[in-house]
Amino acid sequence: MSYYHNTTVGQEHPNSWYIQRKRCYERIMETKKPPTPKTIEKYGIQFDDKKRVIIPADLRRPIVKMDMAPKKVSAQESVEYLLKNRIINGEPPKPDIAKRYKQFGSIIKIAGGDEENVIPTLENPEKILEALKSKYANKETLRQKWQTLSTHVNYSNLDLDSDLKHKYSIILKNLKDESDESTDAKNKSIKVYRWDYILDAIEKTFGKNSLENFFFRMFNEIPIRSEFEGMPIIHKGDDTVDKPNFVLDSGGHNIELHLRQWKTKGDQYPDEIVYKFSPELCDIFRRTEHPRSVLIPVKHLNKWILESLEKAGFPNFPYGSKDSPLKDVPSGLRRTIATFRNSTYNTDSPRGAELAGLMLHSHDKSVTTYRHTSFIQ
Repeated sequence: MSYYHNTTVGQEHPNSWYIQRKRCYERIMETKKPPTPKTIEKYGIQFDDKKRVIIPADLRRPIVKMDMAPKKVSAQESVEYLLKNRIINGEPPKPDIAKRYKQFGSIIKIAGGDEENVIPTLENPEKILEALKSKYANKETLRQKWQTLSTHVNYSNLDLDSDLKHKYSIILKNLKDESDESTDAKNKSIKVYRWDYILDAIEKTFGKNSLENFFFRMFNEIPIRSEFEGMPIIHKGDDTVDKPNFVLDSGGHNIELHLRQWKTKGDQYPDEIVYKFSPELCDIFRRTEHPRSVLIPVKHLNKWILESLEKAGFPNFPYGSKDSPLKDVPSGLRRTIATFRNSTYNTDSPRGAELAGLMLHSHDKSVTTYRHTSFIQ
């Protein structure tokens, strides 16, 4: 009998229906009185062909039915779990990936949910999707936000069921397809300045041995992102252990740019990538009027690049139609050079997979991103 007394004050026992049913049959056996129609309906009482009450075999073994309280997980707990346990290419999340993980709470808020208890909100993906579509018109931004949600749903400690996880994955695939179609259409409509015209105009405007010409000629050989900024110049024999990226000047035509840290670094790359300056670039480097301890001695590199291009006759770089944010200058340079290199105008410089390798991204991304061949002039 101790089982039936295991109750909590103020709450109905999880097996109260079975307990009451047992007591009902006990009263019938004790009093020999037939049950009322209401009791028959409530407990499903059955009779044999002689109108006798049939005593169920499970009367002394009630079926235990206990609904577990739903798990409560906060957005911050989910973020911390991913940062600690999500391993990508053998490494913990990079800063830009970690930043996306941390958007989880704000996405839950946009959907009208509670950051301290995210699971009830996640159980209704259609409602979240509707809220995000109202907030973000850009299809790629929408895809990125859903990617963050899907990562938390599939890889965090939320313990959601497999059907719900699958639903998030299906929605992500649909959003990716829509984003790709939108990107393709946008790429076909974009026009950029011709890279070969830029190189000629920069040299003509500023001079062959100018810092401006050195930068653009260097980018022509080494089309990386924003790693140039603040990069120190060191000399043979100097200590390089603590330097993430640097230029090693060993004299003459022996100048190398060493990359140890960059945005897309992963297991597919070595710990260090070395770009060797061409003899022509080395000559410009040595004749540049600016003695320096860093590669490009300017205070604000992106602003300086835009100003140089405008003076050379390329305003509103890279598309010519409207001002571009300073933060987009590195991607604008990469789009401009890759669009030209992958066009029919390029006859002797690296293109395709070779160019993608120099730019430190996959050839597939290069094909997708630089599919158009339309130029402003």
